[in-house]
Amino acid sequence: MLRFSTPLFLGLWLTTVVHLFASGLDEWADRSPGQPIDLHGVAFGDGKFVAVGVQGVIFVSTNGAAWRPTDSPAAAALRGITYGAGMFAAVGDNGSIITSTNGVAWVRRSSGSVAELFGVVHSGGQFVAVGRVDTGAGYAGEIITSSDGVDWTIRDSGVRDPLFAIGYGAGIYVAVGHLSALASDDGITWRRVQLPNYGPVYGIAYGNNRFVTAESDIYTPTFPFSVSEDGQSWRNTSAATDGAAWGVTFASGRFAAVGGLNLFFGNPTNQVAVSGDGEHWTTHSVGLIPELRCITYGAGSFVAVGLSGTIVQSGRVTSPRLAIQPPSNPNSVQLTITGDAGDVYRLQTSTDFPSGDWMDWMILTNVIGTITVTDDTVSNSERRFFRLLEP
Repeated sequence: MLRFSTPLFLGLWLTTVVHLFASGLDEWADRSPGQPIDLHGVAFGDGKFVAVGVQGVIFVSTNGAAWRPTDSPAAAALRGITYGAGMFAAVGDNGSIITSTNGVAWVRRSSGSVAELFGVVHSGGQFVAVGRVDTGAGYAGEIITSSDGVDWTIRDSGVRDPLFAIGYGAGIYVAVGHLSALASDDGITWRRVQLPNYGPVYGIAYGNNRFVTAESDIYTPTFPFSVSEDGQSWRNTSAATDGAAWGVTFASGRFAAVGGLNLFFGNPTNQVAVSGDGEHWTTHSVGLIPELRCITYGAGSFVAVGLSGTIVQSGRVTSPRLAIQPPSNPNSVQLTITGDAGDVYRLQTSTDFPSGDWMDWMILTNVIGTITVTDDTVSNSERRFFRLLEP
């Protein structure tokens, strides 16, 4: 708990007390729903997490802790999911694409493709999905786009190699896979760029003005990564973890990547690698769990999914902040709360901090990330204390 006092102009001493939360990255909880079915993708949007996997399975959670299955119109494996423009879009085998505005009721969409679709992103005003299609003479990269998530168009990738992931940043799309990497300004016309890695590249994220890829490399036992500011020239780095990196995301000011060794190798110890710049990584143990395939962030915590129905959730990684602003008039004080959108807080007051006699003043939902509250009754008390709690 952090306490600090701020003298205001009337001689009133208003004290804010904020419960601070641990970084949360060393506090992982098993949230697996109890169905040992491989999960390949997870996304957060509309106040909920949605995880997808083989046999078209879909799980939904409003808090990352309790998960429930929902009906799916897909029979084939779902391998990627994103949220954008008020819609979830999940992609998978046999060109499967399904969409939902709430994560619960889903609609099958026609992709016009029979490809295995591995990744999808919504950025730049459209959805872009990538994968691979069997041409009979080998695999070719597949790219499909949609402006609304309903109607989809196949684009010419120009490469005869699988594409596993798609990212967007600095006004460009970057698609990565095995032996090929592509960039596009509009999602329609694609150009080759330098490979991040000669091994398979499974994930990509953009943040802090750079792309970071998650990869596999047979020449190193550690998580390999590549970093690029423009999506065209790359430099390599790694984290001190075992196995391949399968998924990476950027949220709360940091990159977070997951992967690990398959249970087949007899070493299911897993770690999450975290970095602010994509080049200097720290690792956090998750425990003896199967390989993780994807990670996302929402409502203050990271959630990762993987093989055998594994779902794990970090502790809170961001702390809400409560600040006192100088009063606009001698009879009021303004409080500013900043934190994650969607969080719910209890704002409490007390006139005698040592006594611990706290009373709920307001229950607040942080809709956009910042809340401003004005107390017009401070002149009624010689002193007043405020604190912010989570229910």
